[in-house]
Amino acid sequence: MNRDINHIDVLDNLVEDTGLRDQICFEEKASLLVEAGISSSKWPAFMEDELTADRELKLECGQNKYYCGKSLKLSKPTPDCRCQTVLQMDLHGGLQFYNGSRLFCLLPQDIFELLKQETTWEDCLRMSALEAFGSAYNVARIFSRCKSPEQICNYWRQEPYPFAALNGVREMFSVPFNDDDDFRNLQPWLKIYSIVDSTPWYDEFGNIIMRVVKMRTPDGGKIHVPVSQWFRSGSGVPMLFCVPSCVSGKLPLFQLPKLKNCAGKTVIVTDSIELAAANAEDDSAIWTTWIGDLQYSNWNVLREAAEVLLLVTNHSGKGLPEAYLEIDRLKRYLKDDIGLENLGALQLAVEYSGEEPYAIQRSFRALPLPEFELMVEKAHEALQPASPFWLDGQASSSQEAAGNKTAELLATKLEPYPYLVRNFVVRDSVTLLHAEKGIGKSMFAYSIAVAVAADKQIDLCPGMWWVTPKKGHKVLYLDFENSKSQIANRLSKICQAYWGKEDDSAKRNLAIRYGSELPAENYAMQEHHATVLRWLEEAEHELSGHIDLIVLDPYSRFVNSRETTKTVADFTALCRKITERGTAILIVHHSNAEGDVRGFREKRDQVCCAVSLLREDGAAARDLDEAPLTVHWESLREPDYSPDQQIRFIDGQWLPAGVDDVTQLREENFKLIVAKYRKIGFTDKDIQTMLAVSNGSFYAKMKE
Repeated sequence: MNRDINHIDVLDNLVEDTGLRDQICFEEKASLLVEAGISSSKWPAFMEDELTADRELKLECGQNKYYCGKSLKLSKPTPDCRCQTVLQMDLHGGLQFYNGSRLFCLLPQDIFELLKQETTWEDCLRMSALEAFGSAYNVARIFSRCKSPEQICNYWRQEPYPFAALNGVREMFSVPFNDDDDFRNLQPWLKIYSIVDSTPWYDEFGNIIMRVVKMRTPDGGKIHVPVSQWFRSGSGVPMLFCVPSCVSGKLPLFQLPKLKNCAGKTVIVTDSIELAAANAEDDSAIWTTWIGDLQYSNWNVLREAAEVLLLVTNHSGKGLPEAYLEIDRLKRYLKDDIGLENLGALQLAVEYSGEEPYAIQRSFRALPLPEFELMVEKAHEALQPASPFWLDGQASSSQEAAGNKTAELLATKLEPYPYLVRNFVVRDSVTLLHAEKGIGKSMFAYSIAVAVAADKQIDLCPGMWWVTPKKGHKVLYLDFENSKSQIANRLSKICQAYWGKEDDSAKRNLAIRYGSELPAENYAMQEHHATVLRWLEEAEHELSGHIDLIVLDPYSRFVNSRETTKTVADFTALCRKITERGTAILIVHHSNAEGDVRGFREKRDQVCCAVSLLREDGAAARDLDEAPLTVHWESLREPDYSPDQQIRFIDGQWLPAGVDDVTQLREENFKLIVAKYRKIGFTDKDIQTMLAVSNGSFYAKMKE
């Protein structure tokens, strides 16, 4: 394709914080669900006992300075009060509110009468509550049983991800925008961000279903957040939330009306909303983009295009190598998951050092996919940290020595795999365990942790030889998702099933840190590595021994839902620091809609073992004893493997599904495993070590 570079508009190089965007959208999604649930029969249970009695709250600080230091009296509902506000409020002083046109002052004696009046007054009181607390999510976080966006989404049976479609929001409906941009009804907590611009986002009928708003952050960066307009049934006042307008479906791509007629045309896909908007009037191609996670947008509309060109350009604080990795992730998703065959790429470098950014003419070129993939390899090399100057000579000398001793290297004795749990966790290595939400991955991860920490050798699933070759390892489990009360019952059953009688193994060998103890941060970032290493040291002091395994559950909460190429690079560096100290890592993560690991695949590069958990019937974790769970090994770097296995969780223990005689299964699998290991080249002594059997028992089993 021939294009004139002068027809491409470039943009600023302000750093874009997609992690902050995701956090805002997640909290706003929680706010929307709280607003929608006020009139639900589930509301009293959601608020727990908070509405059974009057409560007093003094606002030490608020989004609106007017409320600082004032007290709010939160009153329980009465038969005379039918106002569906977030909080029933009494004030010890006047209350200010804005009804959309002018400012009013409401005195305490007037509130009771207003609570009986029409919904317009109700909306005014709602806005007053929001001015005091910032958002409905902040109210819920303080006064309800749910303390995080994930918990709120789960309570109202919504998928707990910022850009996942809302599935039937009670008493609320989304409506298109008019042509004007009026963002006064955004939740007050967003006032700390200044609005710079907005981009209309259309459905296939040409309606503006949301606006993507560019905001400047206090640190000088930028974010792009979707804003959609909602009405409560019976109310005439619009409510704006920073959530995508996506109900029971997938998000449309930018410029969908044009894309509906893209047959025979060129489509340029960029990862920048600003670039796509700036070039929306380009007559030679249709520019498009997406917002949020790739799997939540509908890409099928691109199938009819003559060619789909993926634009690689440096912008928003990232260089060209980082841009290549971002677009490579897009390319793999479109090619492997969506099945697009009409893909190509464009490269464009932009110079930002002058007063005005400009495109570098000589950098602009079209790339067929093979050439694009070569550039991706170069980008990986460019982002590798440089070796210290003093290592260069040693490296070349080492390489020469290695070349001269090839025969010696090939003759090196094969060592047994240093398993903590056979086929799952290898000492000093990284294991990735992923599954869809509710499958039971945390229960499986806790079972692995309990088995590793046991004071005796354990078979994680009797008959399968998922054994712990050594006993009494020290384990640190970082549970960012579950509270202590949520996990206590099942953890007790797991411990009793694998440890037998009550003993002190948990105190001696297993330390658990729950979400309420762990502040929300992106712990993958370099500045937080010391915190994670300190947790390890504290656990070692508590357990009086070296930590052999650390479990991160889930990865998305560990990085605080802020995954970028830099996050993956920093996380890889953190994993290296942990494994170099002799500690294995078990990463628990979510699967995407296609069953692959969510987010950047590059984080799998360091993984020794990758395992996914599947359940065809989609049964939830509470049905673990009813529906079998399939364990699928996606990769195992060592030449050890296992076919898919179906298991059930019964009385705190994993057991083979559909097996009547576990003893017979154990004997059959033993001989198969020994035959495989012997073929690889392991000695019988090595095999005994990996399977945790004595010499006498080994040969006795072989004779059976």
